[in-house]
Amino acid sequence: MADNKDDQGKPLTNNESKKGPTDDQAAKHDPNADLTALRDILFGQAEHQIRRRLAEIEQTMLDKFDAVNQSIDKQFTELKAQIEQNNRHHEAQLDAFNNNHEEAEANLKEFADKLASELEMSDTNNRQEADEINKRIEQELQLLNEKYDQKFVEALAKLDSVTKELSSSKTDRKTLANLLATMAVNLETDQ
Repeated sequence: MADNKDDQGKPLTNNESKKGPTDDQAAKHDPNADLTALRDILFGQAEHQIRRRLAEIEQTMLDKFDAVNQSIDKQFTELKAQIEQNNRHHEAQLDAFNNNHEEAEANLKEFADKLASELEMSDTNNRQEADEINKRIEQELQLLNEKYDQKFVEALAKLDSVTKELSSSKTDRKTLANLLATMAVNLETDQ
């Protein structure tokens, strides 16, 4: 048992011994330390279990957060890859459509150019044919005019010769009328 004496060696009374350390000792001794020590004695093991359990829960939560983060990162990476693949696919389709459109446009332009060329050639040919037809018509008209003029001159010459002959032979008028009618019929059949 502890000595119940004060600092000077005097015996302490019951009240004094129960008081505990003197004011100087109290000033040197921290009351929070006593409270902490008492708390450790009473709740130390439970507190350590709680702290250990909290650390385990914290670690479990961190592990789960890491797993969720990894899962999200993996899904994000897969989604990004899928989006990029879809983008490449759509770009390829768009390029194919553009190529088809450009090819169709080139074909249409080529067809239009070919059609314009054919129309121009046809127009040129038609003009040439029309010019040739006009030339032939003019030539045939010229030939007909020349032939008509020649026949007319021949008819006039015959008429003159017949007229002279009739004047000299003094044929009657009836014979002259028949002769002129025959000449008219001959002229009509020659044309």
